[in-house]
Amino acid sequence: TGDQLRLYAFADPGWAPVTEEPLTQAGGFDRVTLTSLRDTPVVAWRASDGALYLAMLADGAWKSLGSLPDVDDYAITAQGGTLHLAYVTGGYSQAGYATITGSGISRQGFCASGRMFGSPKAAVTGQGQVYLAFRDVTNNNDLLIYQAQDGGFSRLASPGSASSYNLAAGSSGLMAVLGGDTPVLKQLDGDSWTELTRLDQTAHEPRLAFGTDTTFLLAAPNGASAKDLRVYQQKDGTFTPVGDRVDKGGDGAALT
Repeated sequence: TGDQLRLYAFADPGWAPVTEEPLTQAGGFDRVTLTSLRDTPVVAWRASDGALYLAMLADGAWKSLGSLPDVDDYAITAQGGTLHLAYVTGGYSQAGYATITGSGISRQGFCASGRMFGSPKAAVTGQGQVYLAFRDVTNNNDLLIYQAQDGGFSRLASPGSASSYNLAAGSSGLMAVLGGDTPVLKQLDGDSWTELTRLDQTAHEPRLAFGTDTTFLLAAPNGASAKDLRVYQQKDGTFTPVGDRVDKGGDGAALT
């Protein structure tokens, strides 16, 4: 609320704050992300000064993990005791990568620069392979995929072009879903992408998540936060609806 952000935990009989003191930020919070380091809550947010801040819950209080200046957009994924951050900076002109541990933020360098980048994504396989993705807005939203290794970045084949997409890693490897008129799920197979499944309706801002040997898709015709939000399960080469539609609009829908 305003300049305060409070984390709640659910337990019988309901929700209760986990700290006595909330996080505070002059000018308020923007693009808040909740994740964790080995089951310890971590919150990231953009502030009115354009910087990205992170804080970790430690001994019942919030501990700062530091900040990165001038972050236009970002995405975080967790793997073990490390958070992997894909971000865009410099007026959307640089695509970067950083890691976060309980000790703070470590910049790992820039994958690309000199163009306009958007929609950063990060995904980590169970084997610890780190993948980063960005939209190349300058080049018709071509998706740029990089693997971070040996202190550098290897550019991989592109799964295609899309104004909205999602990247995720599961037991079967790296997958990307491209939104649009005919949303398509693709899997990285060596040096190229293999098409797995298409959805027979328009869907924007798709989200991917994995169960045990199962791939799930969250999508709606007018965006992942719109009404008619639905979950699909990939099965026998098709997307099968799971459960009822979520007939309520919102903001920042996510699937886990």
